[in-house]
Amino acid sequence: MGSKKGLLWKARDGQEEEEDEEEEEEEEEKEEKKRKEKKRKEKRKKREKGERKEAERGCGQVESKGRDESERFESKRGR
Repeated sequence: MGSKKGLLWKARDGQEEEEDEEEEEEEEEKEEKKRKEKKRKEKRKKREKGERKEAERGCGQVESKGRDESERFESKRGR
């Protein structure tokens, strides 16, 4: 009878180890999600900050640059 109890304990220990491993994997996945979310937020902040700086400089510069490029293309095409 003592051997049955020993086997039960071994089975319980094995089951507990599996549960512990599953919990660790879940925690790692949660941490990874948090890191990814944090990176996404940082990228968004940088993009928004860049957009604000661009707006402060003035959108006219960007548009005029685009016109210059199109004029260059047309002048090369005409030659």
